[in-house]
Amino acid sequence: MQTNRVAQVIPFDEAVAPQGSYLNDVRFSPDGRHAYLTDAGAKGAIVVVDLQNGKARRVLDGHPSTQPEKDVVVKIDGRELRRPDGRGVEFAADSVALSPDGRMLYWKALTGRTLYRISTDLLNNARSSEKEVESRVERVGQTEPTDGLWIDERGRLFLSAIEQDAVKVWDGDRITTLVQDERLRWPDTFSEGPDGAIYVTSSRIQDMSWFKPENGPRLETQLWRIEPTQKGDATGSVGQPERR
Repeated sequence: MQTNRVAQVIPFDEAVAPQGSYLNDVRFSPDGRHAYLTDAGAKGAIVVVDLQNGKARRVLDGHPSTQPEKDVVVKIDGRELRRPDGRGVEFAADSVALSPDGRMLYWKALTGRTLYRISTDLLNNARSSEKEVESRVERVGQTEPTDGLWIDERGRLFLSAIEQDAVKVWDGDRITTLVQDERLRWPDTFSEGPDGAIYVTSSRIQDMSWFKPENGPRLETQLWRIEPTQKGDATGSVGQPERR
C-alpha cells in the first residue's frame, strides 16, 4: 500500500562509504532481506545491507576483483575517452547482477573485462571473515567494459556494451549482440518488467561536461524498453524512450 512516507532509512558511515566512495548499482535479494551495492569510487568494494536491521557492511574493499584493470582503456566513437586534461576513465566495481534464485552475486569493474561472482550465503553471513570472502571469489570469464548487468529468469546475462552503443547477451558460452543503436549512448542500468521486457537507461556519460565542457551541467537522458516476443524473449529492437 502506498503511504507517501519514508519506509526505511539506512545510514552509511565512513566504515561503509569512506571518502571517495561512489555507491552505484544495487540489486535486491528475491526474499527482500538483503541489498548489494557496488562502490565504483576511489577504492572499489561491495556493500552488503541487511534490510531487516538496517546494518551495512563493506566487503572486498580494495580486492583485485573490485578494482579497475590498469590495461583497460575505454574507447567511445572510436577514440579513447579522456577529459580535457588527458585523464581517462577509471571506475572500479560498478556492474552488478544477481542470479534468479539470489544465490550468486556477479560483478565487474566498469574499467575492466573480468566478470566475478560469489555465493550470497557467504556475503549475508556477518560472521564471514574478510579472508574467507576473498578466498571464495570466482572468476567467471572475460568480456568488455560494461556499466550495467542483468540476469533474466532463463539465466542469460545482459551486458551494456558502452563502447558499441549496444546491449549484448551472454548465454552459455556465447556472447551475441541483442541490439545496437547509436541512440543508446552509454547504456547503463538494467531492469526487467513482469512481461519480460528489458529496460535500460542511456546515461550519455561520454557527453557530460567532464569530457565535453561545452555541454554544460545538464544532459537529456533516456529510458529504453526492449520489447519481448510472444515467446517471452527480448527482441533485437528498442521501443520509444521515456525522456529524463
